[in-house]
Amino acid sequence: MSEKEEIFSDTVVSDDKVELVVNGESAPDPTSVEWADWVMSLFDETELVQPEQGDPMPKVAGLRRVASLVLGRIVSSGPTTVFPATNVDHPGRATIVFQVEFEDGTAFREVGESYVDNTDDKFAIYPAAIASTRAEARALRKALGINRVSADEITNKDAKQIVRDSVRTEEAKKETDGEFKGDNLATDKQNNLIGFLADKLEIDREKFLSEVIKVKDGDALSKADASISIDQLHKYRDEKEDIPTNIKK
Repeated sequence: MSEKEEIFSDTVVSDDKVELVVNGESAPDPTSVEWADWVMSLFDETELVQPEQGDPMPKVAGLRRVASLVLGRIVSSGPTTVFPATNVDHPGRATIVFQVEFEDGTAFREVGESYVDNTDDKFAIYPAAIASTRAEARALRKALGINRVSADEITNKDAKQIVRDSVRTEEAKKETDGEFKGDNLATDKQNNLIGFLADKLEIDREKFLSEVIKVKDGDALSKADASISIDQLHKYRDEKEDIPTNIKK
């Protein structure tokens, strides 16, 4: 029995060509466009998470089972490099390099990361464990040749907004540098746009700045806060039902 026949108990070998048969069904060529959809068809519905929009996402447990079914038994699986969180007062950020090796000797390695902004709150206190799971899922996806993101890599948080807020925070730090500078103030264009949008939405500008943006009375409006204010007013324009009643005129 050849090495390939040992790896796949139901592999058919003829004319020096290896044909993979799983559950009595011949698999398409791994380089074909049909391959990824065929692999996804092997998942049980309990191994998938259906998001509100988009295609079902596999769980890491399902990825392990399907990878073993298609590629052979996993003989080694675990982190090869660990960058743990080091802040004792904060969940911190952990990065894991994870490798999966199959019985034919092929190995796949990937990186996963977890910190409070890209992980749901109830799991954020376990950054190393979440990072490891994500890295394993990515390694298994790479091994299977599918580009479907796994459920374990997703957070329910608004990642786009977190990134935008983070960028603004860094910009504000650069602007102030610990000192008050006149050029940190909101521009006339920003102030005029805030006033225009607030009036159009029948929002009290001062209440909006103090209650929503948390700018204290008498404080000068910074460029960073003005940018956040404009974005928030645009959101209110698109979703008027989200406007708090206490800031309306």
